Amino acid sequence: MKDPVSGRLKDPLTGNNAFHLLLGNDYSTDFILTVLHVLLDRCPEGIRVGNKDGCYPLHMCFYRTELSVEIILKVIEAYPLAASKADGYGLIPLFLCVMREDSTVDICKALCKVNPDGPKTMNLSHSYPLHFAAKKKRPNIDIIRILIKRFPAAANHINGKVNADNWLYENIQLIV
Repeated sequence: MKDPVSGRLKDPLTGNNAFHLLLGNDYSTDFILTVLHVLLDRCPEGIRVGNKDGCYPLHMCFYRTELSVEIILKVIEAYPLAASKADGYGLIPLFLCVMREDSTVDICKALCKVNPDGPKTMNLSHSYPLHFAAKKKRPNIDIIRILIKRFPAAANHINGKVNADNWLYENIQLIV
């Protein structure tokens, strides 16, 4: 609390700062929110820094064992542009969100609100977030609806190419 540059200190190997370390670990939600508040108060610029893998603190929220809507919304509020930042694998936070079995509609909507182009963003293998959301063991139909509503053209593309005979394209009307 007494160090005004605490959020700027970086690990020389990983590039992680205090925000990355805090948000990427499985501390309790109350602890994270308390420390996050102090870090944002003392050194707000630290939330706007990517590590050597291109991960911003918002990305780190999705590496925790359990997602916390409250934490993610606070991080988005502090630095909304992080929702449009791709990591070294070409993944914006929306990809990380929809890849999780425990992702929520609230998180997906919040990410889409601050990055309206998120559903239109391709990763390095030319897939859209919709593809990741649809190919899970237990797809969240509400999240799929959000992504289709924001970018329906993704339903007829596979790896950047039009593919009209895929399941998603065939069943888009049933989903929406």
